[in-house]
Amino acid sequence: MYKISDELLLKIKDLLISQPLDIYSHDSETINEANFELVDSRYEEDSLEEEARYIGSANMFIAASLACYVHFNCREIDDLSDEELTEFADVWSGILEILKEQRYIREIGLLAKEKIKVVVDNTKLP
Repeated sequence: MYKISDELLLKIKDLLISQPLDIYSHDSETINEANFELVDSRYEEDSLEEEARYIGSANMFIAASLACYVHFNCREIDDLSDEELTEFADVWSGILEILKEQRYIREIGLLAKEKIKVVVDNTKLP
């Protein structure tokens, strides 16, 4: 497994905690959202607002790009072979696992759910 430096992790954390920016697709007129959020609020005061933990999709993309840039010694992603792209996917997954283990980020939405339980109260039906 690739050794993730503390310096790289710190830079990635800085990117993820910075002002959230999203990627907008003009073709589909949609905003891509990240599947992770910060465990703790990015603000010093305790805030329960969703935006205080939100990580923008552009922030995640830039963090992944930085990790790729560092891992492959400044090569452009277009120059990577299929094997190197597969290797990088493993490296990025490892980085996300480290950040989750450190309780810096957590998965949100359906990705975080192992099971979905639907509860229906049939006693209130007409």
